[in-house]
Amino acid sequence: MKTTIFLLALMLSAPSGLAQKSPDDICGKWLTADKSGLVEIYKRGALYYGRIVGGKGGADSLDSKNPKLELRTRPLLGLDILKGLKFKGENDWGDGNIYDPHSGNEYNLFVSLEDANTLSLRGYVGISLFGRTEKWTRAK
Repeated sequence: MKTTIFLLALMLSAPSGLAQKSPDDICGKWLTADKSGLVEIYKRGALYYGRIVGGKGGADSLDSKNPKLELRTRPLLGLDILKGLKFKGENDWGDGNIYDPHSGNEYNLFVSLEDANTLSLRGYVGISLFGRTEKWTRAK
C-alpha cells in the first residue's frame, strides 16, 4: 500500500510531457525542413493557415509547378500553402491540406508539435500510410 501511494505521489508531482497544448501554439513563423522556405502559420476564425513569407527564391519566385497553367505566374511570396487546419485537441491539428510548390501537388495534412520549436507535418493522399512527414523548426 505504501508503494502504491508513493508511486501515485511521484506521478502527480512529476512534470508532464503530455500537457495540453493551446490551439494557437502552432502560430508563428516556421522554417521548412530543407530551410528553403519561411512559412507563417496564422489563425483565421477557428481555422489555421500558413503562407509563404520568405525563402531562397525571394519575391521573384513563381508558382511554376502548378498544374493549372493560369496560376504558374503567381508569386509564391504571400501564397497560402496550409489551409483549413482545425485544432482537434491533445496536440493535434488536422482536416486541412498543404500545397507543395516544389511539385505542384496538394495533400491532406495533419500537424502536431513535438516541442515548442519543432512542428511535425504529415502530408498524405487518401490515408496517412501513403504520405510523408516533415519537421519544421520555429524561426527565431
